[in-house]
Amino acid sequence: MSIIKNYLFPFKDKAELHPGTSNSKRLREIRKRVHEIAHQMGYSDWNKIELGLCEFSSSPYAIAGNDQIFIPPMFLLNPSEIPSEFKGLNDNSLELQDPVFIDTFILWLNAELCLTDLTPQSLSTFQREQVILFLKTLQNPALYEKAREFVLAHEVAHICLRHIDEMVPFWNIIGRIKQVKHWKGHEKAADLLAIETLKEKNGALYLFTKFRDHFKTMRNKNFSQIKDRMIARFAFTDEGNERIGNSDHPNVSERMRYISQANIPFKLSF
Repeated sequence: MSIIKNYLFPFKDKAELHPGTSNSKRLREIRKRVHEIAHQMGYSDWNKIELGLCEFSSSPYAIAGNDQIFIPPMFLLNPSEIPSEFKGLNDNSLELQDPVFIDTFILWLNAELCLTDLTPQSLSTFQREQVILFLKTLQNPALYEKAREFVLAHEVAHICLRHIDEMVPFWNIIGRIKQVKHWKGHEKAADLLAIETLKEKNGALYLFTKFRDHFKTMRNKNFSQIKDRMIARFAFTDEGNERIGNSDHPNVSERMRYISQANIPFKLSF
């Protein structure tokens, strides 16, 4: 969940290259929901927001640009379209520790969405972990849908709040520190506007709970490669927060705190 200037963005909208495909239909349905959310937020150009796909190997997260949002390919799928054996899994599920099971899901995803860049051989250790995290979010399909809607609303909020327009280059470490602090404020504002618009925070809390628990698992995981093990130990704290890689976002625990405290309808416990 990030923001990036349009002229820096390298991804192509693959689904739109084939207007007759199911991907294109799915993308249009999500675009319609994005327009509804932007209209609710009072964005005057709500009907100009475009939606595209980013390649999974480039980014597993949604990203906002100038009046455009790029979503990961998994977002195209409704839980009802995903085979039952890939749903209802959690941190203790043995299937998620089985490389063959993960490969089977990746191959199914490749076939279902026609993703030439998503194969078991093409993904790094940490990209495979993103696939595992996605499977964990399917433990509760209803809450997964709410989580997906929160992500879309969060990216729409970046556009409505003109955060992309405020991005500026930094030329030294002091500038970088100031910019990171500035961006963290933007992320919090987008989180809060998203849950305020949706009148719903269970999806956000469910998503960040899954993030936190998965990051804890990654920190303690006995990766086959010493290098990957050391990276994971350095990248995540015992609390499930990221040390690096997402420094321009508030910590997961911080996001859960202020979302929990927001005066929005009752939150669930996970």
